[in-house]
Amino acid sequence: MLIALLAGLAPLVASPAPAAPQDKPLSFAEAKQRFESLHKAGDQAGCVALWRANPHFALRVIDSDLEGSLKIRESSKTPDMAQITALHTRALWGASAAVEATGHAIFGDYTASFVGWNETQRTQFRTGQAVYKKAMDAFTAGDFAAAKTAGRECVEYAAPLGDWWGTAMGLEAQAMALQSEGALDDALHFYGLARLLNHDLMLLGDEYGDVRSIIDLCFAHERWSRGREAVDRALELGLKIGDTASQADLYEKRAQFEEKLGNKAGAEKSRAQAKSLK
Repeated sequence: MLIALLAGLAPLVASPAPAAPQDKPLSFAEAKQRFESLHKAGDQAGCVALWRANPHFALRVIDSDLEGSLKIRESSKTPDMAQITALHTRALWGASAAVEATGHAIFGDYTASFVGWNETQRTQFRTGQAVYKKAMDAFTAGDFAAAKTAGRECVEYAAPLGDWWGTAMGLEAQAMALQSEGALDDALHFYGLARLLNHDLMLLGDEYGDVRSIIDLCFAHERWSRGREAVDRALELGLKIGDTASQADLYEKRAQFEEKLGNKAGAEKSRAQAKSLK
């Protein structure tokens, strides 16, 4: 059954076409409803267009089917396998469209991995989720050593499963704890890895948070060129996710990196842009 489902996955597209314009941003609920309608109609091209216009919803919508299938399995000793298979089929169909729309093969790998888990692997997935919560609880309590350990365990549970979302979350948990402990180089390392995964998964808000942390760590460790690049990415992401309030602050940070790089004209330009937004 798994082989038959995987046969529908589209090949990787290196250079996806531009997203089709849409009148206003969709909510998650609207994106999910449109996805389900497109699947019912068998409109693969329509789904590709949906993900091109709303790439930040692709994983979340697909994952809602995957999580839904797991909850059905967990809620009964005799789960409705036909319903589970239907959700898996739709998720794989959506992942195929996401690969075509974004050029990111990770959507296919993440979804196919989830669909193919056995009972032991499904339990491992739930354990990883619980360990992540443990990491966040420890961080909130100020126990950064415990948070770091739980974050590492989260990655150890998630990564072998192809649970790249969970892996990114575990990396972030470690980064947060390390930063709080003052281990800034190690924190930068883990934020960088999490950023790459979140970018590939098109989790724009999560990537934005990672990049904002990378900016601060680069400044603290005098990594001026890398920090300036991170600011540029944060400016771009901020507009995409609607965080316009932080744009002025980011331009000021960009000016500071330009100064450290000896680019007086670039610093003045960035400060003028920051001033224009206040």
